[in-house]
Amino acid sequence: MEAMLAIRTLYFSVCATLFTLSACMVNYLSSRKTFPGFGAWTLASELSASAILLLGLRHHLPDFISIVVSNTIAIIAMFFFYSGFKSFAEEKINLRRHLAFIIIYSVVLFPILTFVTPNLRARIIIVSVATGGYFLLCGLVHYRQVRRGVLKLNKMLLTTIVLLVVLRAFRAVYYFMPSNNINDLMSSGGLSGVLILLLTILSASFLISLMQLNSQRLEEENVKLINMLQTTLNEIKTLKGIIPICSYCKNIRNDEGSWEKLEAYIAIHSQAEFSHSICNECAKKYFPDMDIYDDEKDRE
Repeated sequence: MEAMLAIRTLYFSVCATLFTLSACMVNYLSSRKTFPGFGAWTLASELSASAILLLGLRHHLPDFISIVVSNTIAIIAMFFFYSGFKSFAEEKINLRRHLAFIIIYSVVLFPILTFVTPNLRARIIIVSVATGGYFLLCGLVHYRQVRRGVLKLNKMLLTTIVLLVVLRAFRAVYYFMPSNNINDLMSSGGLSGVLILLLTILSASFLISLMQLNSQRLEEENVKLINMLQTTLNEIKTLKGIIPICSYCKNIRNDEGSWEKLEAYIAIHSQAEFSHSICNECAKKYFPDMDIYDDEKDRE
């Protein structure tokens, strides 16, 4: 009885942790700029918490809900985690392949292993392999994104994914051995409790790492934008302040105190260039015998 209470309590602890962090992700989604894929991660975290809740209510709910429905929700959540990574990395996903796998997983395998030939060990192995495989795919997508130079490596995220894959693999191998038989998930031994506790820690680390990953990409974009703006500002030369200019010859006094031509001063302190011409008044004054600007052109 104590073992049953302990296992169930641990499942509820996982559920409470996931619901709390999914609420943090919802708040993050609504209050900060997020990139494609973060919405899928948020939905996946909520689905994961719901699946664990149904799983923790085993024997209090019909087996169809606590086993088939809970595991269907769990594998859909893993798909959304993976699709979020693909969207975040701007990669395409093969929806048909994953949809076919989910249908076989939830409509064929679990109903058979629950009602036709009940086998808890087989269900645990399938769940461990499937979820571990999805975590491995998520890690590979992130690693490819790092290799392309789009994003720096998030060590916390990658370490968490590796540990989750190892945890799932160990669970699958452990229950694959015939000597490690199990008849009731809620009355399993101390090892199951340790695995659930590790799952709680790694699940929290995984969701926190996803929020950190979005912030990391946002910071890197801001750095690139700041560098671009700084480069642009360095290329722009502007004239500002009071410019001392001679009232007669129109020469300008520079910062060193010497006088230089108006054209030279503006050319040095701006991007402007001069193209010399002659205005109407100066043409009439200095070249009265040349019809540089005739009356017809003046009217135009």
